[in-house]
This record gives sequence, structure tokens and C-alpha cells, in this order.
Amino acid sequence: MLYAFAAPQWVHISDSQRLSLVQKMQIAIQNKMKENKAPSVGELYKFDNATFASCKLAMLSGAEEALDNGIRELYESKVGLCYMDARGMWQATTTKQQAEALEGVWLTDEDVKTAKDTGMDLKVIYESRCKGQDRRDKFKAAKLNMP
Repeated sequence: MLYAFAAPQWVHISDSQRLSLVQKMQIAIQNKMKENKAPSVGELYKFDNATFASCKLAMLSGAEEALDNGIRELYESKVGLCYMDARGMWQATTTKQQAEALEGVWLTDEDVKTAKDTGMDLKVIYESRCKGQDRRDKFKAAKLNMP
């Protein structure tokens, strides 16, 4: 289950990042077509069934791998990770500094399980992690409006 205060489970992807992912997938598909000696889609459909199926599988696998790698790169960049601000509104990190300031604030799956088992409110836990001058200084430096 997804929780609003849990570790970043959503990543906001901008239009340019989405376009970049599409381009990576297209390149992967084109490379797999070349590897399978299919210079064009028209040539691909001239293959016998077994060769067509093999090339199709290679193209799909290549696209999936490119997408997985691209999303992993985006996640590791720490830009676009979602969080709740002081107004309870969804926001997305725009810098690595913001994500680093939020580390230790997001709740882990274990935190959520423990809270459910003990009847604690996730929002209260999240807000308590935002307290402390050191944490507030990090938020301020990262231009985060946190509870």
C-alpha cells in the first residue's frame, strides 16, 4: 500500500525527462532491429514467423531494459521525488539537496508497519521528524517549506 508520508514511492517526471526515456527506448529498439538484420519495420514483416518472433522479443526486451535503466537513473538523481510540504500539498524535489534534506524524514515500510501495529498516526511521525534546528536549517538551505 502507498502512504503519503512514506519513503519516496512516486517520482514526478517532467516532459523533457519523459521524452528522454522515449528516445532511449527508441534507440534500444533500433539497435535490436539492426542486430537482427531488420533495417526497417517493413523488412521486419518480411521475416518468417520464428525470426519475426525472435526479433520482436529482442526489441521488447531492449526497450524494457532501456526504460528500467532510465527510470533508475532518474530515481538515483533524487530529482522528482515526492513529499508532503507544510500545507499538506504534494511536491516534488527539484534538486539533490532537497532530497538529501528529506532523508530521515520519509517513513520506511518498517516505520509504516510499526505505526500500524501500535496505532500511531503517520502524519504525527512525519511531522516529528521535521523538528529540530539542524533539520530546519537543512530545509531552509534546500528551500523546502516543511511542517
